[in-house]
Amino acid sequence: MKKILYLVKASKKDIGFDDVKIGDVPYRDYMKERGIIFPDPEVLQSCHRTPELVEHYSGQMQAQIKKGNRVVGVSQGGLYFGLPSIQSTQVTFPIISDPTDLVAYQGFLVPSGTPGVGGVGVDYPVHRVEGSDEQVYATAQRGKALLMAERMLNLEDTSVDLLFDVEDKAHKELTKLGIEAHKGFSGARLAVSHGKHYDSERDYPHILLWADGPQIENLDRARYIDESHRRHNFQTPTGLQCRGPANLAVYTLRILSLQRPELGKKITDMVQKDIDDVPKRDLEKELEAM
Repeated sequence: MKKILYLVKASKKDIGFDDVKIGDVPYRDYMKERGIIFPDPEVLQSCHRTPELVEHYSGQMQAQIKKGNRVVGVSQGGLYFGLPSIQSTQVTFPIISDPTDLVAYQGFLVPSGTPGVGGVGVDYPVHRVEGSDEQVYATAQRGKALLMAERMLNLEDTSVDLLFDVEDKAHKELTKLGIEAHKGFSGARLAVSHGKHYDSERDYPHILLWADGPQIENLDRARYIDESHRRHNFQTPTGLQCRGPANLAVYTLRILSLQRPELGKKITDMVQKDIDDVPKRDLEKELEAM
């Protein structure tokens, strides 16, 4: 079985991952030491400029899943960053959104359904290289994305803890997908938190997925995105943000499907149901008849 880190940039101008270390170890060495292979340099694709490439690479990566390999994607891009959510509808493995600006940060805000994107915050420039226009960027968020990907690829424990769910919606969505979650912290390597933030240093989960509850998330309130993004700076390095309980559950399913490939069929079945629920029309015939 191969463990594959699928690294993507949406533009040549994106900062990439070359300067990222996990702890004190350059990310390339960190991944190789843990048995993970990856395309180097990153795959270049854009859902806006080259949508056919996105579908092409989705097919190639999903073929790796069918061969019994594990894949986790980390997609980097700016502006209206639709690549993670679009590619997530074409594959069953988890994709992490790594935004390069605050507009792209909103890439995790996808509708409930099959995408289920997990995201990190933005690494902003911290200073310029002396004597040039080149900027040096922070690396904490890109490092978090890569660390999360490595932990997913090497995860062997399929148990799930539900740390918080103020309205019990996350538990309902997990159960709907056949995922048994223990309420409270039992030491599972994968934990989900909905509606409340886990701020204890003790017993922090190996992988944490979190989403704001409806009492916090208000997309009509202009300051929400700023406040939501700010939380990435005081989450520990394991936290990935999703939107709402349904997407938390779907993203959990994507992670578990790396160890239990039969769970991937639930995602493809969900996609097919969406297709079947919308009638196909022959617009050419409709227009000709007018």
